[in-house]
Parts: sequence; C-alpha cells; structure tokens
Amino acid sequence: MRWRTTLAVAVAATLSLVAAAVPAAAAATESYVLYYTAVGTYQGSPETLWTIAGRFLGDADRAGELLDLNSADPQPDGARLTDPAIVHAGWNLVMPWDAIGSDLHYGVLPPVTSKPSAGASARPTTPPVPRQQVPQRPLSPPKTVGQSRPGTTPGSTPNAGSRPTPAACRPISPPDLAWGQQQLNPSQSWRRADGDGVRLAVVGSGVDGTRVDLAGRVAAGADIVGGTGRGDADCLGTGTAMALFAAADDGAAGRRYGVAPGATVVPIRIADHTAEVPADRAATAVQVAVSTGAQVIVLGSEVDVSDPAVRKSVDNAIGRDVVVVAPVPPKSKTVAAAADGLLRVGGVDQNKATAAGYPAGAVDLVAPGPGPYAAAFVAGTVALVRSDHPDLGAVESARQVLRTATSWQQPEKYGAGLVNPVDAVGRPLPAGVQRALDVAARNRDSGGDDVLGAVVLVALIVLVAVLILVFWLRRLRLARTAKLERDRATDRQDDPFHEKSGAELVGS
Repeated sequence: MRWRTTLAVAVAATLSLVAAAVPAAAAATESYVLYYTAVGTYQGSPETLWTIAGRFLGDADRAGELLDLNSADPQPDGARLTDPAIVHAGWNLVMPWDAIGSDLHYGVLPPVTSKPSAGASARPTTPPVPRQQVPQRPLSPPKTVGQSRPGTTPGSTPNAGSRPTPAACRPISPPDLAWGQQQLNPSQSWRRADGDGVRLAVVGSGVDGTRVDLAGRVAAGADIVGGTGRGDADCLGTGTAMALFAAADDGAAGRRYGVAPGATVVPIRIADHTAEVPADRAATAVQVAVSTGAQVIVLGSEVDVSDPAVRKSVDNAIGRDVVVVAPVPPKSKTVAAAADGLLRVGGVDQNKATAAGYPAGAVDLVAPGPGPYAAAFVAGTVALVRSDHPDLGAVESARQVLRTATSWQQPEKYGAGLVNPVDAVGRPLPAGVQRALDVAARNRDSGGDDVLGAVVLVALIVLVAVLILVFWLRRLRLARTAKLERDRATDRQDDPFHEKSGAELVGS
C-alpha cells in the first residue's frame, strides 16, 4: 500500500506542476484543482466534512481545512458550505493536494449555473480570493522575515475578497482599554511566544478581515447566521473588538497591542444585527470552531454556556483538546459549572471593581474590561501558552493560565485573580507536567530509531527461527536416512534367497 500512496502523491504533484505550466492567460480564467463531488451518503451514512476528511486525507480532524477551502464559494445548487455536518449530494469540494482516492477529480470546477437558493447569498461581485492548496494544518505557516503574511501576496490588499460590510451596518468602535493593555503588558513575553502557530476562534458577530491590524491573519471562518460561507465581516463590531484585544498587530514600528499578535483568528459568525442568538445556533458554532482546527475558542456574550446544548458542545470541544474561554454574563442567575479546559472570565475596571455583579463561584479568573473583551485578553494568553508549549494539552494549558494569575483577595469574587500573560509564558510548568512533555518529546524524536530497532529485532527473530527450522529439518532428514539404511540391512539378512557376503557369513 505504501508504494501506491507514494505513487498517488507523486501523480498529484506532477499534475500540479503541469497545471502551473498552463499559460498565464488561461490560468486567469481557469483554475485546475483537486476536488471531490459529494454523493450525499457513503456506506450507509450521511457524508460530512469529517467523514470526507477521514476517507481521503486519513484524518477526520482535517475537516477544518475542507471548511476553509470551500466556505467562500457557492455550490451548484446555490447554497454554501457553512456547517461541517451538512454536505449535499452534487457539491464539489476542493481537496488539499495530498488527498488520495479513486473518486477524486483533477481539473476545472464545474460552473455554478443554479441560482442561489432561498436564504443563500449570491456570489460576491468582488473577485474571490485565489484558491490555494494548503499542505496541512496549521494553515498559517510561521512568519519569516522578508515574507508576506499568510493570506496575502506582495502588494495585495489584506484579506482581499472578504465579504463587504453592508451599508446598513454600523459597527461599534472597540472600547478604549489601553489601561488594561498596559497593565497586562504582554509584549514582555513576545520574545518567547507571540501566538504564532495557534488558531484562535472568535464565536460572535464576526471579525472585520479588512483591518490592517489583523492583516493576513483572519481566516475565512464560517457564517452560521447568514449562510454566506465566510465569517470575516462584522455588523455589530463586538467580534472584531474581541479579535483586536486577543491578537491585534498594528505593524507600526513593532507597537503591537493584542496579547497574541502572531495568532491566526478564525471568525465564526453567529450574530448579525442583534446579539440575541438561539442556543442551537451557538452550539453549532462551537462545533464548527472545533472543526476549523482551533486550539482556543473565545465565546462572545451571545453564547450562554449554561445552556445544555451549548454546554454539550463546549465539553466536546474540550475533549477534542480545545481550550474554551467564556465571559460570565452580568447579573447571571445561572452559573455554568466549572470544568478543566473551560475558563469562565469576569471583567474588572481600573479599580479592581468587577464590571458586573457575578454570583459567587461563577468566575475562574478576571481580566480588564467588560465580559467579552476580558475573555479576549484571557484567550490571547492561552494562545501564548499553546504557542510556547505546542505539545501541552488543553487542560494543562488552562491550568497554567490559572496558576500564574496574579492573586487577589476574595477568590469567590475574582477566582484565581487577574490574568498574567507574562507569567503564563515565563513561569515554568509544574515538574510533573514538564517531565511528561520531555518524555513525549524524546519518544517523538526517537520514533524513527524505535521503528528501525523494532524492524531489526523482528528480522533477527525471523532469521533465528529459519535457522532452527533448517537445522531441525536436516536432523530429521539424516535420522530418516539412517533408519532406511537400517531397515534395508535388516531386510537383506532376513531374506533366505539373499546371497550373503563374506562379512555377513563371518558375522553369522
């Protein structure tokens, strides 16, 4: 099977090189891609992005790549891919370059001739983003000096092709939380970690992908409410503000004011002109965020974690190694149960006063500003930890943020205290946790040697077994030959008609 896989990858790479050689004029109108036409049901089960990723990529967790590659464009029936659990028969899904399977096609995608179905938006009039085949997650490669940021090309407009903000939208401006940024001072940790390599999903009103301070680091995401396929537009402005406090980078002489300016923001849009969101939509949004490969999910104030459907999705996300950060609703009558991997965040002002009346025990830690913006500061801190320790799991990453918080009085009110990005990265992990990471790293680094050693050991065992078998068969053959000689000698002596030799006569 290995040679077949290698051959298939080689063929795909060769076809890619052939497509690259097509004249520029033709490439401007036709784009050759590797794609799969969904059949709706496969082996008796409905197709989803997870089953398709498992079938052609060998890893169901790579469903997020398929969502990123296909959420921007309408399908033949006019609908768009917004939910990884819903794939219609006849949809053409662009696949990553390393997809393998006999049902894949290579060529120009069939044209979309159907009109958009009810509730689906028409194709944007602005040119779409050129489709790129990404090797594998994470989708944002590490930044290198002299290279443009992921998602941009030299001289291009950042995040070109984002869905334009409707004229009716009047997004709010981000609140002035400079005092909070100065208080946390996350820049002291950036020499060690700045969030690079981490995907941070913002579940809320979307994120304005045209902002310069987020240039090239806003993925297409998903639009759960509008069904347009992309989450990189914002009518309310709260989601954009959360993204700014978590990961903004203004690029001016290195003056960056997001906690994790190297992280990639994945916008999951669930609110349009109002912050009221049905629980089932919020629950779906958390599942979609997990499918995009996010390691951190920050929830807007539109999401109620105490709702059973939402909580089920949150617990599933934690089980999939994702840290979930949620603001505690102001004056909430219900308290979301605590859990490892879930960080319930309260907001405080400059005088350490809570920004809202929180029930006792509802808050795990606090951060500057109102609830959703405080949660964004904490989510950025988690991104720093996961960037610094890529092998650290969600539960231990959340614990590191809690154990390094600046302790305040009244833990029933402030929880572990004020989030501390600098200590979260600078303070060593507990000895037991660090030893486990070191052992895992050694095992990973020596994986090739272990495999070689196992192969050699098996070969030696087989060789010894073969030698023993050969020796045993030889002994058996010699014993049988000797027995046949003895039997023939006995038969000659007992035969009365056999003329005995001199030796036989003497012996008798």
